[in-house]
Amino acid sequence: MRTITKCCRAYARRFGFLAAAAALVLLAGSSSAFAQNVGLGGVVGISGGPNQFYVGGNYTTPAIAGWVQARPNVEIGFGDSQTLLAVNFDFIHNQKMKKHPASIYFGAGPSFNTSFTTGNSTTGAGFDVLVGASSGHFFGEVKLGVGNSPTLKAGIGYSFGKRLP
Repeated sequence: MRTITKCCRAYARRFGFLAAAAALVLLAGSSSAFAQNVGLGGVVGISGGPNQFYVGGNYTTPAIAGWVQARPNVEIGFGDSQTLLAVNFDFIHNQKMKKHPASIYFGAGPSFNTSFTTGNSTTGAGFDVLVGASSGHFFGEVKLGVGNSPTLKAGIGYSFGKRLP
């Protein structure tokens, strides 16, 4: 039981730090306007828990309700004696920074993951929290996952769609 408590505390610290960092960015360095990329994009990166290299694609919608965008995406991870197929339904808020061409974004969403090993597959649900930065069409992000999602993902990518002010 003690191991479970330590694990839960570690996740609580990670999510608390992520939420505090996102709030600090919003309060300190942003304006009320937000920039958005709309359209298709791709990402490559690494993950931990399982330790894998992954590639993926996403579609970012125009703003919903004035400030949040839907960004469904599919990622395929390779390594750690398995292949992982992740289907994520992320919702992000993209905040433009004052006096800087870059923007910061953060979000969260459910994840549905299928792991394939030799002669076996398992499917489960999870939840991801993410924070990232974008400049022009390029972006980098970090995701923390709970449930059946990878524990940590870090990736870089490119949005092929158009950038709206």
